Amino acid sequence: MDLERKRDSLRAILTLIGLTATLTGIFAVLTGSSGQVGGTQAAPSVESELRFFAAFWIAYGAAALYVAPRAVREIHAVRALALFLFLGGIARVIAWIADGRPNTLFIVLLAFEVLLPPSILLLQRSILEDL
Repeated sequence: MDLERKRDSLRAILTLIGLTATLTGIFAVLTGSSGQVGGTQAAPSVESELRFFAAFWIAYGAAALYVAPRAVREIHAVRALALFLFLGGIARVIAWIADGRPNTLFIVLLAFEVLLPPSILLLQRSILEDL
């Protein structure tokens, strides 16, 4: 893959992550636990916590959208975004262990959150080596 295609791929991945995070975060703020797959109305404290953290997911998405067009220059920001996405996947693993198997959709998301960050870092490293 040539350098420009690698750059475009990294930008596209970050843009897709950013859009997904922003839109799903807004959805979670607006609908709370009852809007989640398999979700029902949770206790008020849980609703408060979910919607609070959803605002940070929106911020993560906005950061990814901001970094995407600058991905080649924003080396540390790309790495931080990858790290936090990976940590989100690890949090899902902890929830699975502590509370049981989630809906299949969340297992798919977990796979993306654990596998995509190393792929992003490898792509970034390949781009940097080609510069």
